[in-house]
Amino acid sequence: MKKIFKFNLLIFINVILNACAPTPANFLMGTGVAIAVKTEEQKIIQNNSKDKINELKITRELINKNKISFSDLNITSLENNITIDGNLNNISDYLEVLNTIWLQTEIKSVQSKVFIYNDNRDSSISDQLLLRLSEDPIINERNYSIVAINNDIYLIGRPFSSIEESNAIKHAASIGINYNIHTNFYYNKNQLN
Repeated sequence: MKKIFKFNLLIFINVILNACAPTPANFLMGTGVAIAVKTEEQKIIQNNSKDKINELKITRELINKNKISFSDLNITSLENNITIDGNLNNISDYLEVLNTIWLQTEIKSVQSKVFIYNDNRDSSISDQLLLRLSEDPIINERNYSIVAINNDIYLIGRPFSSIEESNAIKHAASIGINYNIHTNFYYNKNQLN
């Protein structure tokens, strides 16, 4: 009788432990840690799938344009922050890529490491404007891509509000009167105000 009781007790304890901790590793970590790890794994999988969807959407849009050679361009998304690198033939192709990326909803920022043949960008003007945007407490400078070419400043991005948009334009205009300001702003549906 004692043997049957001990055997049933062992089976009962085994069932309880396996129900709380599905694997021996989870049992060693503890149930709370195991649940937290599983939840975090699901978030990572969800974020990775959203990032891959963004990458595929952008790539499809660029391929559909057909006039630009994007074979040397790599697009990476991490938590809706886009990084582009590679080579492009000219600045107009680069502006087209930036506009296509910012057209996608949910994009938070665009970092560029693109080499452009026949590059005539003025990085000092872009850097000066980026510094002014970063010093303004209302503006999140990550919301914008800035390109300065000859006497033109292109300000592309997703301002959080109309106040942020007007401040960004004011900063671009304050660079100098000899510059033409070109803006392409994209809003999420819930951002309109």
